[in-house]
Amino acid sequence: MIGFFRKIKIKNNKYDSSYLNHHLHKRLTMSQERHMGEYGEFQNDLYHFKRAKNALLLWRKNKLDTHKSTLKNFRMKTSTFIINIVSYYFILLFIYATVSKLIDFETFYTQLEQTPLLKSYSKFIAYGVLFSELMTAGLLCYRKTRRTGIIFSFILMLLFSIYIIGILKFSKNLPCSCGGILEKMSWTEHLYFNIGNVLLAGSAIISQIFSHKKAGTFS
Repeated sequence: MIGFFRKIKIKNNKYDSSYLNHHLHKRLTMSQERHMGEYGEFQNDLYHFKRAKNALLLWRKNKLDTHKSTLKNFRMKTSTFIINIVSYYFILLFIYATVSKLIDFETFYTQLEQTPLLKSYSKFIAYGVLFSELMTAGLLCYRKTRRTGIIFSFILMLLFSIYIIGILKFSKNLPCSCGGILEKMSWTEHLYFNIGNVLLAGSAIISQIFSHKKAGTFS
């Protein structure tokens, strides 16, 4: 009989509010602990994912920076090579032309006097051409003044081309006053030769400008 009433008491306790609250709280606590554990695992996975993502982004950035640095160095080396080759060419050209004119200066001066457009200024032009060619060759010999020398080379060859165009228009029968091997060229051949030199000097100037812009300097 006692056992029967004990079973009834336990059965009634199941519907008691305090018992239900305690039971629900226990179930809720267990559920929260389970969810907190799952949330902690999620946070841990998220942390490792972020670290891996940051490591990948850093690796890609370093690789991109290395690629940019390599490309910049290649451009600088290519530009320097082009400028050096063009500079050595114009040094040889101007020194050869100047020496040829000095060896036969009287012929050079006389041929300038025969040019209708330059007759009044032939003496000034003769010495001016010699000085300009030697000065330009000197500027091209030094790295710090090479850019200026390239610009002077461009200007000189452009002026020589304009002079030849004037000769072809007004005095086609005059001999060339350049001296040396260049004197054996016809005026038309000489014009093509000078235009080629203008383009060569211009390409060196453009190459230098673009390479220094990419590097962030221009000196």
